[in-house]
Amino acid sequence: RFAWCLFARKNYSCKNTSKTAAWLEAAPWRRDPTYLDALRVPPNVHLLAYGMSHVAQVAIAIACENADALVGPNGTRRTFDKDDPSRPIETWHLADRNASVTLLINRERYQEAGSGTAANLTRLLADRRFTHVAFNEPHPTCFFVRRREPKSRKRPCIDDTGQYTNDAKRYDASQLTRFDPLPVFAEFFAPDRIVEVSNWATSTNDTARRGGREYVDSRAEIIGRGGFCAVTRPGVLRAGLGTWCDATTGHQCMQPRGPPTLVARALMLRLRASLGGGGVS
Repeated sequence: RFAWCLFARKNYSCKNTSKTAAWLEAAPWRRDPTYLDALRVPPNVHLLAYGMSHVAQVAIAIACENADALVGPNGTRRTFDKDDPSRPIETWHLADRNASVTLLINRERYQEAGSGTAANLTRLLADRRFTHVAFNEPHPTCFFVRRREPKSRKRPCIDDTGQYTNDAKRYDASQLTRFDPLPVFAEFFAPDRIVEVSNWATSTNDTARRGGREYVDSRAEIIGRGGFCAVTRPGVLRAGLGTWCDATTGHQCMQPRGPPTLVARALMLRLRASLGGGGVS
């Protein structure tokens, strides 16, 4: 059994309420037996999932639909960064098709705004030879600063949705900046192999391409396509946002299937399109 599927079910468990049960019963994969076929990772695809935890949940949703082909202890093989051997990078290998999914989530070395971050990311991409990247904007520097200072009296600079809090003003302006990985990605990937996955709390129009790269609007996928998992409880999260099926943090619930599965499918459709496997739908 794939360890990350068990992790998702334990840590992102969907609460047992009538509303949650209703959307689980009405989920698209319940109505369409072929709905999840798109989540099968194609041969020779090596996907890098980069950014905040929302992208991690999307990657976990993909991996769980391919768990039968994962190799290594509990479906996981850890690979190590040459520049930082003390910090393993999680990679899930699909040996039967020479494919993999790699997590690079909330890692200071590759995501904190700073003079050496772009060089670190460049070296990693040159070494690993990924075929595709799915990303969202990393956390601001203040997130990493506070994580390194667990006893700090400073309150978090961002909330559970990744938005700045009122306490952000307590941090230096330089600590409110975010690293932009796009210039580095552009050196290694064709535009249609760079897929931006929006913050799940961001309401934007879902356009197929932004600046020549692929784009997945997470909010549109979860709410806009059938109202799946949109339970409104203003005040629990930012005003006007739903609780995403009883979640009370910046994560969505997973069984391990759940709202991230919808986003994962949209991502994989775009990935498949880059291989000539059909358009986005």
